[in-house]
Amino acid sequence: MSEQIKVTINEQEFDVDAGARLIDVCRDKGFGIPSFCYYQDLEVQASCQMCLVRIDKMPKLQTSCTIKCTDGMVVTTESEEVEKAQRAMGEFLLTNHPLDCPVCDRGGECELQEVIFDWGDVEERFTRKRTANPKNIFRRSSPTTRSDASFANAARESVTSGWARTPSRPAIAASIL
Repeated sequence: MSEQIKVTINEQEFDVDAGARLIDVCRDKGFGIPSFCYYQDLEVQASCQMCLVRIDKMPKLQTSCTIKCTDGMVVTTESEEVEKAQRAMGEFLLTNHPLDCPVCDRGGECELQEVIFDWGDVEERFTRKRTANPKNIFRRSSPTTRSDASFANAARESVTSGWARTPSRPAIAASIL
C-alpha cells in the first residue's frame, strides 16, 4: 500500500497516494480539468497547456499533468485566473483547429469542441482561410522522403493517442516528428 498524503483541492482536503499525478487526483475527486494531450499510460507531454491550475507557493500557474502530489499541497482548479488561462489556451488551440465541424474527420466527436462549447462564449479571433489541397504542401528532398506538416501532425496525434506506441511498437511514428 502506498503512503498517503494530504492534498487540498479547492479548499477540500483529501488523502491521496504520494506521488500520484495531480490531474489524476483532481479528476478522481470530481474536479473537471480539461486536457487534450494527457493520457495516463503514455509519456507526459504538457503540450496543450489546458490543465493549468494554481498551486500555492508556486510563482505561476502549473500544468497539472506534470505535477506529482506532495504532502500539504494546496491546489485551486476553479478560479477566474485559471479559467482565463484555460480559455486563452483553448483560443490558441482554435487557431489550428477551427470549429468547422461538418468538414472535420471527427464528425462532432471532439474533446476540443466539447470543452469550447461548454464554456459557451469563446470566440475565434484568429481565423484564416484554409484550402483542402494547398499548393506546395509536399516538399520532396528525395524520392523516398517527404516533408508534410499535416502528416507530421497526424503522426504526432497518433503517437499521443497510443495508436503507434504499444508494448510491441514502442515508437513507430516518434522518429518522424
